[in-house]
Amino acid sequence: MSYLNISVPPFPCFLISGNATYRPGDTHPRRSSLPCFDLIIVEKGDLFICSQNKHYTIRENCVLIIPPETPHYSHRICNQRTIFHWIHFVNYNSYDISDTPVNNSVKQPRRKSVYDVPEEIISLPIFQSLNADIANQVITTAKILETVSFDFFEKSRFSIKSNVNFFYQQELLMKILNIVSIVPEDSETNDIAYQCMQYINSHYADSIQLSTLAKIANCHPTHVIRCMKKQYGRTPSQIANQIRLQRACELLKTKELSITTISYSTGFSSPAYFCKQFKAMYGITPNQYRNADS
Repeated sequence: MSYLNISVPPFPCFLISGNATYRPGDTHPRRSSLPCFDLIIVEKGDLFICSQNKHYTIRENCVLIIPPETPHYSHRICNQRTIFHWIHFVNYNSYDISDTPVNNSVKQPRRKSVYDVPEEIISLPIFQSLNADIANQVITTAKILETVSFDFFEKSRFSIKSNVNFFYQQELLMKILNIVSIVPEDSETNDIAYQCMQYINSHYADSIQLSTLAKIANCHPTHVIRCMKKQYGRTPSQIANQIRLQRACELLKTKELSITTISYSTGFSSPAYFCKQFKAMYGITPNQYRNADS
């Protein structure tokens, strides 16, 4: 896990925000010298970005933050309809990238007077997966800020009228950064939860063992469960099950794969178990979901 540690004040300043819809086969354009931070959150589908020599698969509800002047590009084409939101912002103070979030109470000296300007660090995970409720908060807030939209299905680029003034823009940006930032005093719990979530997102189609997560996080299996429940409100198995079902929904929309193929490709042990879990989650069978828009 990598963390972006930004010194404040001054606080990050909002520049521009928008959204984009990609078709299967589209790729994110190559950027080499964007002079600002680029925060990306995926609402639907998958976005494949290479940044700082790391390959990221940004799935639904995942967030990636790309530092200024950092080349980035697609390492794979989109394999399905993908909707994502982006926010560009700048910070005129220093920042660094580390393997651990900064604990302000340890790093920063105490102020001699209440009139001294406080020095703090905002620690933001470079990449993380949010639970659905938290991601929805970020996306809902981001939509208020958006003034441009790209739709490759419609081959269109258009402006979105916004009446948000400068001060409210900054307030909304800080709200988003507050949501996705790390709480320093609870950084161990956050770090363990994010490491495990990243692994589950990348290996949902495999059999995910608690012992494997414990080895990745370098802690006891019981502590993994405790951290995941504290951060996301669910156990690792419940999270894996939700991710598998979300992925299954996307595959069902294509109508090209059989229910059996989808069940195994998303990590379920059998089609019967897949159908049972799907109905428990959505209240309808996979076939009913597939045919709902027909």
